[in-house]
Amino acid sequence: MLCVPTMTIIATNFLNLPFAHQLVDAFKEYSNEYEFTAEGVFRRTIPPACPQCGKQMCHNGSNKYHILGLATIKLGRYHCSKCNQSLQESNIFLDNMKLEISRIFAGLYQVLRYHDVSYEGISDVMDYLIPQSSDTICRRFSDSVASVQLPETSPIQVIHYDEQHPKAGRCQKYRLTLLNGMTHEVIAEEVSDNKSQKTIKSFFESNLKHVIKSSTPVFIVTDQGKGYAELIADVFNGNAIHQYCTFHLNQNIAKEFSRKCQMKDELVKYKLFNIFYNREEELNYLKGVCEEEASISFKDRNEKHEWLKKAKIRFYDFLHEQELLRRRTHKNLRLRTYYESYVIMNRLLNNSHSFSPIVQRRLDKIQKDWNHFTAFQRVDDAPATNNAIENYYSASLKGQSKKQLRTDRGINLHMKLSSMRRFDMIGKPKITFLEVILKLIPFRAAG
Repeated sequence: MLCVPTMTIIATNFLNLPFAHQLVDAFKEYSNEYEFTAEGVFRRTIPPACPQCGKQMCHNGSNKYHILGLATIKLGRYHCSKCNQSLQESNIFLDNMKLEISRIFAGLYQVLRYHDVSYEGISDVMDYLIPQSSDTICRRFSDSVASVQLPETSPIQVIHYDEQHPKAGRCQKYRLTLLNGMTHEVIAEEVSDNKSQKTIKSFFESNLKHVIKSSTPVFIVTDQGKGYAELIADVFNGNAIHQYCTFHLNQNIAKEFSRKCQMKDELVKYKLFNIFYNREEELNYLKGVCEEEASISFKDRNEKHEWLKKAKIRFYDFLHEQELLRRRTHKNLRLRTYYESYVIMNRLLNNSHSFSPIVQRRLDKIQKDWNHFTAFQRVDDAPATNNAIENYYSASLKGQSKKQLRTDRGINLHMKLSSMRRFDMIGKPKITFLEVILKLIPFRAAG
């Protein structure tokens, strides 16, 4: 016998001697009162005392246990000749091995689900390892995610709020989200059947109690959803600075102009974009194109149409180059100061009679909500957009994913999974499947 101090005694024989290292690792929590026999039985070298009468028991064969078809483990049995009592050796190490394997596969399921692989797809992958049905994978994935405790988030003063619209089967759902504007950590999320004022108010009051009670003003960013201004004023008792997302504003402006619009209309569109962002480069380019158009005597409508098509392509190429330049220089579009925006807005209002009714209505809306659009200009380092939460949505529940989920629980699990990824809680296994297989080799040889 090969003795390992304070660890398992391993029988010296041709069957298990090459696996001494793996066996010591498998039985490391046991004392040297145990042995792993040439027949592959894990048991005590000296049988224990009978728990019934106290007489020393004797060895009495073993019971076999299978681990996912990977190996067979034999646990020693003991028998008392006096009172006929039977006893099996502890299976704690067996449970530990099973737990180790289940953690590996749980981690694998989490990574694959995070990347939007279906349960059926994961089942197909598992056919190359250990066959698992999609139902089994779904259950084990769900249990593994549900059991995770996420770290607590930091205190907040800047808040982003938005909704995403996933579907559970054919039913429309609403994912309500509060995001810490300083750390970009999720404050709270829930899936609701509706996004009524009552529902949103309850969501705010349940998850922002410490913020609502605080005397420090809160800066909160939303889109221009109907009723947001009144709701936030009500919830925070007027102690909140409410910013409307300028990116959403520009998206709404863009929707009001057709892709086939004239270059003069593009010029007007970028004049509106220019209120809160410096778009002077684009405006100067468009002014040049409009002057070029005015100087050309087109033969007919077709010639003008072809010129317009080419002019649009040139402009989009110009926009693309501007975007690439910003990326190379790690710069964003420059946000305007309050005074700059004020001057530009007044200039547009004074000339509103020259614009189409649609543009006039848009200017009226901006003017009406001026304080909400300019809040970021009155608070140092405050965000002008809800991009932080939009980025979070795109990373955690992509467009296709949010349409494919079938249940409320599925949506909630996917949301939690993305949080786990942000906290670095998935994707880094402590032990690989290969390492587990190596540990099981002695039991395969002995089985």
